[in-house]
Amino acid sequence: MPEINNGLVEWLWIHGWAGWSILLGLMVIGILHSWFVKTEPASIVRGVLNFRKHRLESMLKETFTNPKVHGIVTQELNQKNLYKLTGLVDHRLQDAAIIFLSRFNLRARYLAPWRYWLTEKDGGIRFDKKWYRLARKLFVWVNLPFSTMFLIFLVYQFGHSFDQKYIAPFLLFNIVVWWFPWLMLSSVPKPSSTNELEMRLIIFNHEKDTQDLTSDVSKTAE
Repeated sequence: MPEINNGLVEWLWIHGWAGWSILLGLMVIGILHSWFVKTEPASIVRGVLNFRKHRLESMLKETFTNPKVHGIVTQELNQKNLYKLTGLVDHRLQDAAIIFLSRFNLRARYLAPWRYWLTEKDGGIRFDKKWYRLARKLFVWVNLPFSTMFLIFLVYQFGHSFDQKYIAPFLLFNIVVWWFPWLMLSSVPKPSSTNELEMRLIIFNHEKDTQDLTSDVSKTAE
């Protein structure tokens, strides 16, 4: 153990600021791992986030509450569960999404990347392609280049202020801490994936309209 400690100290002494930056990054990763992966911290976080859910569940056990309130509470609990499952907020869209996902045997959160441009209408799912195209253009022509230019600017300024041998760890640190996570959070689905979604929606909505028409005709005949 003393040999390992001496080797670490020597390594830090040789690499200076870059070595300390790498060590600090590993410490941050270790802290995040302990909070978001290990059981007890994760349970604490889930408990705080699910406080409202627990409150709603307790309302269902109250015998003096109006039965109509129980129905609303059940609907909201169902909406929360379906949000975790599908990544969609609107309860009408959630119901249509469940049928859509089952129809094409897709994973539960398949529609989540397009959730900002999806709406429910008459049991079908409508896709607002105009606003999607605008968001895609903003991501490709504004968000991506400006984020990359800002990253390059930071590295350039850092290279003028410190030794150039520290540029690589500084670049890696910024990519891991903010550049890559930001692009992942603000990304817009690719046109190829979106075209597949549109084709499936066309089939799904057509089948839905056909079923509704057949149902109306049957009721009229009766």
